[in-house]
Amino acid sequence: MTDPLAKQRRGCFFYGCLASSALLAAILTTAFLGLWYLKKALNEFTDIRPIAPPVAQVSAAQAEGLRQRIDAFEQAVRDHRPAAPLVLGAQDLNAMIATNPHLGALRGRLHVILEGNRLLGLVSVPLSEAGLNMFGGRYLNGMATFGLSLDNGLLRVWFDNFQVSGKSLPKLLMNRIRTQNLADRFKPEAHAAGVLNRLQAVQVRDGKLIVVPLPD
Repeated sequence: MTDPLAKQRRGCFFYGCLASSALLAAILTTAFLGLWYLKKALNEFTDIRPIAPPVAQVSAAQAEGLRQRIDAFEQAVRDHRPAAPLVLGAQDLNAMIATNPHLGALRGRLHVILEGNRLLGLVSVPLSEAGLNMFGGRYLNGMATFGLSLDNGLLRVWFDNFQVSGKSLPKLLMNRIRTQNLADRFKPEAHAAGVLNRLQAVQVRDGKLIVVPLPD
């Protein structure tokens, strides 16, 4: 005579294993399809060579005037003295990239554009620096729209959108790179970190980047 309890135990075990196997197969299939789709998107939207965004041509006098204006703002913020917001145009930001040694990694890889309340840039970035280390040796070349925020002294800059030849990156690829804080690659020196902690906001408005100090 068949033991109903034993049959029930075998049934629970059998169907449990079957369900687990089906779930595992579904996970593996999803992962495979996701990876396949990601590779397909990478082949379509990335390149094996970088492009060369323009580098601003800045005279020594222009570079020195910009440096003095920024240094004066930073010193006032560090000293807790009243300071008007620092207002920078796209020309100023591109001049900083061209002349500031701390921003040398961006030279020839980013050309900033300020459009209304948006921060954009012509970009050429290795995928390894966009959070896709497994696809090293390929580049994202195109027009980026950046997100920008400052919270308790932590500056965050991220790719909010990215277009290659006028086509937006697929959602799967965009979600992967949107999580990266690009500012992490430019850790501020101790004195600069102190300035960040004394800022109220960093924002783009009316085609300008505006750095607002905390009220004293």
